[in-house]
Amino acid sequence: RIQSGAEKVEDCLFSMLIGQSPLAWHLLQCISFLEPDFISMDVLDALHEIIRNDSSFAGGKDIHALLDRLLHHSLVSIVEGLEQQGTGVRVHRLVQLEVQAYVIHQPSDSNTHVDIDFTCPPLQQRLQWRVLHILEGIMPYIGDWSPHAAQKGSRVHAHLTKMVMDQSLVNDIDVTEYGIVLSQSCRKLGAYQSSVLLSHQTALHLFQRGLVIRQQLYQDDHPDIA
Repeated sequence: RIQSGAEKVEDCLFSMLIGQSPLAWHLLQCISFLEPDFISMDVLDALHEIIRNDSSFAGGKDIHALLDRLLHHSLVSIVEGLEQQGTGVRVHRLVQLEVQAYVIHQPSDSNTHVDIDFTCPPLQQRLQWRVLHILEGIMPYIGDWSPHAAQKGSRVHAHLTKMVMDQSLVNDIDVTEYGIVLSQSCRKLGAYQSSVLLSHQTALHLFQRGLVIRQQLYQDDHPDIA
């Protein structure tokens, strides 16, 4: 953690990025929650929907322009995935931690470029839920399996697993919609682990985790837990 006067070099870099391209900064925030070694282009495209759907980003740059900005600052690197995963990006884990720390400790007006209510705490969790919702939506169900669906699942499951195993999300389920998405994610991941990776013990753990979440949301006589 290099210091530059009273402000860290990382903070200066992030502040510069926000001024140059708030869209690229928003994408980097989303990336900070993912498994860093390989993030495929289809996952990045899905995250880009968060940006394009925000009214303040209407007519914004495409995903490649945003990645070019991040590459320019050496915040991500381009990598080739294994087998048929295609091209994606890698981000250093320390970059992820610094981004999250910056978001937490900066005043709300540092992020006024993006169309999110950053004055409503906790900011970090709100952004996590949005990313989780996107990933859950593109992770196929076991009943949808086909060679194409299996390949798509292979590019998403590591990121979705990292998020559902974040205990802070489970501890703070205060909105039913979020809990449902988290529970559905556990079901999808459990089916993937069992049917594709043949990792039945991991699948059982994910199914149990999903059940615990549903028990937090529903009464004992609800059909999802009865």
